Amino acid sequence: MTSEQKNYYYYRFLEIIPGALVWLTFLVSISLSFISPLAGIYFIIIYDIYFVLRITYMLIFLLISWFKYRQAAKVDWYEYLKNHHQNWNQYYHIIFLPTAGEPLEVVDTTFANLAQAKYDQKKMIIVLAGEGRYQEQFQKIADQILTKYQNTFYKILITIHPDGLIGEVKGKGSNLYHAGYEAKKYIDSLGLDYKKIIVSTFDIDTISHPDYFAYLSNRFLSHPNPYRVSFQPMAFYHNNVW
Repeated sequence: MTSEQKNYYYYRFLEIIPGALVWLTFLVSISLSFISPLAGIYFIIIYDIYFVLRITYMLIFLLISWFKYRQAAKVDWYEYLKNHHQNWNQYYHIIFLPTAGEPLEVVDTTFANLAQAKYDQKKMIIVLAGEGRYQEQFQKIADQILTKYQNTFYKILITIHPDGLIGEVKGKGSNLYHAGYEAKKYIDSLGLDYKKIIVSTFDIDTISHPDYFAYLSNRFLSHPNPYRVSFQPMAFYHNNVW
């Protein structure tokens, strides 16, 4: 067995563990109800207590995050950025937007949101990443997006993830993997410094706060070691409520 095969089976084993634990929980609960009902009751009670503690833990930090968000939203972060970081305009933002068959209305809404951000759009490179299996539909949408927004941003880069690659699982991750390599080629052609590029990965229907990029730039430029961290914004799940 080659080292590549060993690595594949090793990582495949690690991927199986979370799902296997879920099934094991169900099987143990059902099995104990027949073998030893009292033990089954104890097992379920312990699991319920653990679940409540996890939810309580999450809720506490969710509330803390909400109050921090409300405080941060009162600041004009674009003005703060310009006043506190003289070199802010040396940095570029690359925003990856992977899509898989979504209609023009969804894609256009996201681009309109980015175009209205309180930031210099000429410092933003948008990567619209389509899937090969939807190429005909995607190309029509991409053409319309380019016509409407190509003068708004520094660059709108269109990539198409080939369909049916051997050994590859279809999904957002594989699409982004391909788009990342295509974006690197473009960055290299411009000779941009990798250390002055801030990457954001969105869903195609992500609507960001107007101050998102200014706030992210502030956090990045203020961090003592920004190249060894990732920044996770608060996510509000009401965008598609209707």
